[in-house]
Amino acid sequence: MKNFLLIIVLVPVLTFAQTRKQKKAQEKADKITLANLQAHIQYLSDDKLEGRRTGTAGELLAMQYISTQFQKDGLAPKGTNGYVQEFEINEGKQFAETDNSFSVNGEKLELKKNYYPLAYSANAEAEGSSSLALREKSNPWFFDVKDVLDENKTNPHFDINETITAEAKHAKEKGGTALIVFNSSAAVDNIQFNKNDSSVIAAIPIVYITQQSMKHFFADATAVYDLKLKVLLTHAIRKARNVVGYLNFNAPNTVIIGAHYDHLGYGEDNNSLDGQGQIHNGADDNASGTAALIEMARILQTTKAHNNNICSSHSLVKSLGCLVQSTGSKTHL
Repeated sequence: MKNFLLIIVLVPVLTFAQTRKQKKAQEKADKITLANLQAHIQYLSDDKLEGRRTGTAGELLAMQYISTQFQKDGLAPKGTNGYVQEFEINEGKQFAETDNSFSVNGEKLELKKNYYPLAYSANAEAEGSSSLALREKSNPWFFDVKDVLDENKTNPHFDINETITAEAKHAKEKGGTALIVFNSSAAVDNIQFNKNDSSVIAAIPIVYITQQSMKHFFADATAVYDLKLKVLLTHAIRKARNVVGYLNFNAPNTVIIGAHYDHLGYGEDNNSLDGQGQIHNGADDNASGTAALIEMARILQTTKAHNNNICSSHSLVKSLGCLVQSTGSKTHL
């Protein structure tokens, strides 16, 4: 009877000791996880990564860091080159000061401030003597959009760019060598450089002069001006990288979990609220998500939660590496 009573007393003592041991182990594991998360976020959002803009040295450092963590945590590489899956980003049409020029009577206009080429302009040079009111063969032509804006102010289907390209085609047919577009009215013309424009390229160069620049450089509507211009538009291509790791538990299903590790850099793409010029570190967007994904992969490797294979993808765009490599199992995003 005494032995029986002794056992009754010891059982809760042993259970309590075991629970306390488990609690301490969990607390220790939590501290490790927290320290790792902080280390990942601090590295990815450090100034030396310069905001992790895609295609930059900072993004490359982030890619190398994530790949190293995947290797350290035992994930299998599932990119096209180790953990890495490279791809290209087409940034659209671009123009640079070194490739574009416009001078009036020998005075150089400032690109973007005074003028800019339109995205459907031909890459070409033109020069000659022109006036705002006179159009002659073998010389640039001027085109004031004032009248067409007034005529179409209530037309919801009016497209100013279609009008400009039609005018450029007409100028080419009549011997004009370039089209210089301006707006002498107070109406908004919405003439902009659209880097993603896919219109048919005109046969002659087309540039737009701002209103203030027209008043400064072309104050006399009856004067003849010596003009010289050059337009060269290029396509900017950036190389970027996904990072793909795989935990193979020989399960019938594969779950793909992803986070993007790139950010805004210095705001060069005009996609930040506070503009260009300063580093956008992106601690929360998305260094925190990337850190969580790295830690999740580490923890799952050491737990018994092996009912699904796990594909961890740190992506700039949706990675196809996991889908390609998961042949033979059902895949869930």
